[in-house]
Amino acid sequence: MTTDSLGRDDDIQLFSRDGKHLVGTPVRASDTDYVWVENGITDGTSLASEIFTEANGFPAGVSYDDSPLLENNTNYDPAGGATGTYNGMTFTYSGDGDRFGSTPNNGHNASNRMVERVFIDKVTEPIFVVVAGRGQFTLDVDWQYMPGGDTGPRPTSEGVEVVMSAGFGEKPQTLTIEPTPADSMSLGLERVELDPREKALKALAAFDEAIAQVDGYRGRYGALNNRFEGAIENLAQQQVNTAAAKSRIEDADYAQETAQLAKAQILQQVSTSLLAQANQLPQNVLSLLA
Repeated sequence: MTTDSLGRDDDIQLFSRDGKHLVGTPVRASDTDYVWVENGITDGTSLASEIFTEANGFPAGVSYDDSPLLENNTNYDPAGGATGTYNGMTFTYSGDGDRFGSTPNNGHNASNRMVERVFIDKVTEPIFVVVAGRGQFTLDVDWQYMPGGDTGPRPTSEGVEVVMSAGFGEKPQTLTIEPTPADSMSLGLERVELDPREKALKALAAFDEAIAQVDGYRGRYGALNNRFEGAIENLAQQQVNTAAAKSRIEDADYAQETAQLAKAQILQQVSTSLLAQANQLPQNVLSLLA
């Protein structure tokens, strides 16, 4: 990446998605002529509130961290510079030329030191590029897709089986969530190119198709979410019913049940006695006739 301030003071800055300041100029309130202070940013908190917003693509609650910052304030070299590493990436930074150039500093209009360059050998995670300053610059980004450069495992998607309901002695009812692969290869974005214009137009069409595919995934997950909410309500009602049945069994009135048992035993004994008396009557009649 190459930026030219065009006689002004605009510095290239690189950030990670979790708020790490990787390359560029530090935030210090004491540097009154730095590009950050000129834009009202004097510390990490003010920078985070201005740049680390969800609208800019950062997660909520990200805080500023300059511990890995590659500043290169002593060896300005537009053809090379200092190097630093972060999360498997190696950065080569020319340094802030209009401030730390090797020639005498003639102020912000030192056009021989308006160019800054950053070279990254490979990108292992999303990187945010910010040009901070007076707003007059050019920025050129030259990147190259390296087929086979990533030897690590490719992302895969597998179906997930979720139990929706289950009863004693019954086979559980399940629902399978189908795979929704959304990596660059599955979305057809692995070899997108933006230059020349014809390839950029094809890239826009590929982006539209990828967005439509992701929208389809989102609609599917929305429908699944509704089904899961219904299943949760059903299972909650089953839990209530089961708890009520368990309570009726455990909280039985033993005195009442004992009385009912005694009553049933007495009725059974009376029935047996009456039956025995009924069987004896025919025998008595027969004995009188004899």
